[in-house]
Amino acid sequence: TGMCGGCRVTVGGKTKFACVDGPDFDAHEIDFDEAMARSATYKPFERKAHDEVCNLYNKEVE
Repeated sequence: TGMCGGCRVTVGGKTKFACVDGPDFDAHEIDFDEAMARSATYKPFERKAHDEVCNLYNKEVE
């Protein structure tokens, strides 16, 4: 339905949602700079979550 906006991408100057309008788009029309910037928005949070989960395996059982 595109409600969350997580898959939003600009194609040919128009906003599209991969979950509704895609996933196939003409790659020459995709704004990859915007797509890459959007995908990096939550990078610090993803890194923190990954590190916390991975560190669970290194802890001793009490």
